[in-house]
Amino acid sequence: MSGFNENLPNTGNSAAPRAASSIGEDVIAAGASVGVDVEKLRNKYLSQKLVNNLTVGGSEDEIKLKQQLQDAQRMRNLEARSNGEIPEVDEFPKKIETKKRLDNLIICSRCGGQGIVKQNYNFQIRESNCVECEGEGILYKGLNGVLLKPSEGESLSLIHTHNLSLIH
Repeated sequence: MSGFNENLPNTGNSAAPRAASSIGEDVIAAGASVGVDVEKLRNKYLSQKLVNNLTVGGSEDEIKLKQQLQDAQRMRNLEARSNGEIPEVDEFPKKIETKKRLDNLIICSRCGGQGIVKQNYNFQIRESNCVECEGEGILYKGLNGVLLKPSEGESLSLIHTHNLSLIH
């Protein structure tokens, strides 16, 4: 019976004269037995492995240090762009106005803001619109703290006019 190596084409690669650098002798011998130059493959793919401009052989500490240096440089760039200035006073009332509007919105506790309630009926799960928020998922806080549904339009318009009068 003939050996496995006799049936392969001769590529001129032999494992005996080559010294194993970081690859074991058995890996080089196995590659040579099937006609593959393992050293060339290793060098080819080693040059493509870069992580954050560091070779894969770099330790975790080197990678963390590189990331910290990049973060510090990014922060210096951001500080240089802002010149350490405080935002103008006109920006703050806009934020307060937005906050007051959002304070009057309450997420419906029955449906969790989904607008849909699931009910078990025998072996079925039925989905229906939430009756608390009428399928909207949110409720509005009234003037006296009472929660209003979206369909209560007159009360809702009073809330909006009252909020606008507070802001201006």
